[in-house]
Amino acid sequence: MIYLLFILTIYPPTHLEARDKPNDAGSGIYLSWSPCKVDSLIDGYIVLRMTLPAQRNMPKVK
Repeated sequence: MIYLLFILTIYPPTHLEARDKPNDAGSGIYLSWSPCKVDSLIDGYIVLRMTLPAQRNMPKVK
């Protein structure tokens, strides 16, 4: 859940659509990204997963 909030703050959706129609079966908020954003998002997530454990194990400099 924290990753989702982190992703939404760094990569805001390119298209945000709110559907609130009583007749519409799919009411709610829809997020969509352009394909290039999704590719950079996946790359950023992979880099994030690779760098976070490494930073956690680094010795602290006094």
